[in-house]
Amino acid sequence: MAYIFLISIITLVMQGNCEEYNLQKNNQCKYWRKEKLLHIDCTNRNMSTIETFPADTAFLNLGYNRIKQIDSGAFKYSHELVELDLSDNIISQCDRSSFEGLHKLRRLYLNSNHLNYSLLSIPEGIFKPLLSLTYLNIKDNLNDFKPNIEDIVMKDLRELESLEIDVRKTVNEIVFGNEYSQLRHLKQITFGICLLWGMDNHTFENLPYLKYIHATRCNIVNYHFKTLSHRKQLRFIDFSYSLTGMDDKKRFMSDMITTGIKIIKLTNCNRTPFEFPYIFFHMLSRTVIEELYLSNNLFSGFQDTTSFPGSLRVLDFSSNRFTTFQQNLTNLFSLFLQNNTLGPFLRHNRYFSSKTSCLKQINLASNFIGSLKFNIFHHQPLLIEVNLSYNIISEITFDLAESKNLQFLDLSGNFFRAFNETTMTALSSMFETSSLKISLKDNPLRCSCFSLPFLEWMLDNQDHFYSIREYKCIFDNNTEIVLKSLRHTVLQLKKNCASYTAVIALVSVAVAVSLVVLSGGLAYRYRWKIRYAYHITKKKYWRHLPSRQESHYEYNAFISFAEKDRDFILKECIPNLEAEENIKLCIHCRDFLPGEEITTNITNAIHQSGKTICLISKAFLESYYCNFEFNMARMESIHGRNGEQMLFLIFYEQVKPQELPLVMLELIDRKSYIEYPNDEQGNVVFWAKLKESLSIHHDQ
Repeated sequence: MAYIFLISIITLVMQGNCEEYNLQKNNQCKYWRKEKLLHIDCTNRNMSTIETFPADTAFLNLGYNRIKQIDSGAFKYSHELVELDLSDNIISQCDRSSFEGLHKLRRLYLNSNHLNYSLLSIPEGIFKPLLSLTYLNIKDNLNDFKPNIEDIVMKDLRELESLEIDVRKTVNEIVFGNEYSQLRHLKQITFGICLLWGMDNHTFENLPYLKYIHATRCNIVNYHFKTLSHRKQLRFIDFSYSLTGMDDKKRFMSDMITTGIKIIKLTNCNRTPFEFPYIFFHMLSRTVIEELYLSNNLFSGFQDTTSFPGSLRVLDFSSNRFTTFQQNLTNLFSLFLQNNTLGPFLRHNRYFSSKTSCLKQINLASNFIGSLKFNIFHHQPLLIEVNLSYNIISEITFDLAESKNLQFLDLSGNFFRAFNETTMTALSSMFETSSLKISLKDNPLRCSCFSLPFLEWMLDNQDHFYSIREYKCIFDNNTEIVLKSLRHTVLQLKKNCASYTAVIALVSVAVAVSLVVLSGGLAYRYRWKIRYAYHITKKKYWRHLPSRQESHYEYNAFISFAEKDRDFILKECIPNLEAEENIKLCIHCRDFLPGEEITTNITNAIHQSGKTICLISKAFLESYYCNFEFNMARMESIHGRNGEQMLFLIFYEQVKPQELPLVMLELIDRKSYIEYPNDEQGNVVFWAKLKESLSIHHDQ
């Protein structure tokens, strides 16, 4: 008995093997079992008819063949089939019993065929055997403006959850008829070929359970108010390449206010450059939206707005024309700004205006960025990924010290030759406490003695560099290699650079010694000639230069003083010099031109005065403008008066030498100063000396 049973088992196994062998031989299909389920792939086999396959087949792919029709009972023995792919054939005719026996089928692909959606092509009742079908793809069949599929055909798909279909709507035509209302599990719809005169409140009225709508590349002429309003179950809408009119987009955004929308995609919905309509954010601020995709819309300007949706977590503004971007990003997780022109703006500004940010991912690729503001990544403690690829960055100018959680920094496609020592030190510190990975792919890295420290550092930290074996390195002779073995390259460079350095050092020492010996010999040989030339030059240029006539000066002297010492000027200087001697003084509080810049007044006063007198006190030394007046007078003496001494110091208070500037001490050494004695007898001598120094101007 046991023997007979064993023979039976062997026979069944052999039959199974023969069956699979014959299948492979006759149809040249690929087959395999995964988790005990039989998969058969017959794509691109030039099949024109549907053959019989093993009864236990679970997954069958007949795509990309030349099958013209599905005969009655074609799959009546395929009771275990759960997925059937008939896409990309030339099927134009189906029979009512075409899918008989497929009561376990869950996914059916009929897309990209020649079905014309009529009852002759897809008869009523054809889907009735498909009791378990949850996904049907029948799009890309609508040719030559054929009508929509009859809704009476769809009523039998009671378990259907996702439908991909072609749609067409004229002015008065209904897209989804009454029979669709029986599909209570249908939550997702995707449009293939889509020609809609308009969308209104009747378009989806028989699909009340929709959560996801994919209507990309749909020729929507008009979008009307309340098309999708009050659909609390709605979560996802993709109208990319569809809503091209600004009024249509505004009506759509208005509808979203009363829905439960989470994700909106409006990629490539503008045909001309347009400043970002801030009303979008104003409307969406009253929704619970979490992801917003507005890439490739030719938006040309963006500024901070207070109506930013607080629930938003993902924002995609890539491939627009932004030159500025700064926004409150308190709650945002991911921000995509690649393919804009933000480089000049980000050199001096940050992309967020809030005090802190929850941002985890920022993409700034392809923005013509040459350098970034030092603190651009500060106050973003949750940053995980920073993408700066394909810009024009050659040196890291930004600080990542606060980015403790950073895991990936993409610097690929830039102009890095090597990292400087400061950058390597900062990154080494981060490597000690994080798993940060950096990508330097497609950068013109240098393999030279100059970059050897960087290459050694990169070798020591190679686990922190993404795809390091794909990096390219350029030698001094412009040959390029792929760093498949960084260690070998570093060792070779160290060897070459060591010998090269030794040669340079020896040659440099030899040249230096030769120059010293030669210079010493020439100096000794011509020592007397050199001395003679020195004395002749000194005599020629250092002889005494007589004072020039200064009758053109408007003032005899400009008085520079601190405001604290104003009483001395008013009560002593003016009475003793102007009143008694008729000497004309320039006093800033009296003679400066109103409305003129103070620095201009100062330089004009010094230039128009024969001398400049500085009243030195502690207040004078602490005053910015007093120091400015002193130095301007000193420059006038050197460059404007051929070295003539026209700057005179009066020490009004006792000041320690260490408190004086070095240039002021030099004037003191030349005796260009006088001390104010502050006693009756000494004052007489003081004013006499001062009048004497100014008398030449008085006489003239």
